[in-house]
Amino acid sequence: MPLDHSTLVTLGSTLPPSLQVFTQLEQRMHDPFVDVSELVSVIRTDPSLVFKLLRLANSVMFGQRAPCDSLDEAVTRVGIREIQRLVGLASSHQSYQQDLPAYGLTAKQVWDNALTTAVAAEVLTRAVGRRSDAGYAAGLMRNLGRVILEKLRAGSLYPGEAAVPDVAVWERATYGLSSAEAGADLLAHWRLSAELVGMIRFHADPFAMPEPSADAVLLNLAGHIATRLGSGLPGEAGYWTVTASKLATAGLEEVQLAEAEAETRQRLTQVRSAFASLRDAA
Repeated sequence: MPLDHSTLVTLGSTLPPSLQVFTQLEQRMHDPFVDVSELVSVIRTDPSLVFKLLRLANSVMFGQRAPCDSLDEAVTRVGIREIQRLVGLASSHQSYQQDLPAYGLTAKQVWDNALTTAVAAEVLTRAVGRRSDAGYAAGLMRNLGRVILEKLRAGSLYPGEAAVPDVAVWERATYGLSSAEAGADLLAHWRLSAELVGMIRFHADPFAMPEPSADAVLLNLAGHIATRLGSGLPGEAGYWTVTASKLATAGLEEVQLAEAEAETRQRLTQVRSAFASLRDAA
């Protein structure tokens, strides 16, 4: 069953409300005149998200001595940029709560891949002295297209990378487009930045972009790190080959890539611990 635009939008509306909060924050954070109170008001539209944010803000990720008891206090202590990051973590985690039988993936595999890719993208971005919230967000949301395609229940199952090494080939044969294209189209409909949409659409092959960006290549290299750390997904191994062209475009040395992998591993321990405490409170 080919995925047309109206079906894509309909299926997108079934995703968790917290994801809509995240996309609204992404839109507003690019406005230099936006008021923090407006951003807080957006977050408050989802009470369950506020609860998760407070739990995360009080977790080992920030080492607060005294707990934050309100969203306003959390924003004051950790800052609105950090709150936006936590909203991304919480909303993407909620979006990946169902197994994807068509892909032979568990919810844990999908979430762990998104989390590891996002953290790696953030670490790599900082290593080259760039600030790109889009890379982190793209890492978290890169698997949304799979969630959408799964909802179509086409009846076909991905046969595995031994039979089809590139999962996008199977996706296009089954659904008429790849999961990256489906995710990018949905985010474009939600009016996220062209930069973020482009990174999602071309993250498997950033040099297929009309104008390849360093951020898109950094996201691709984050996929390499995710695979190295045991969080890769079937049918994608060929996407993440490290080349001299990728390193040059990203502004990275090989030693920096290795250092980023080690730092990503360390940071993931903190984030996973925070989510473990979140589950314990549920």
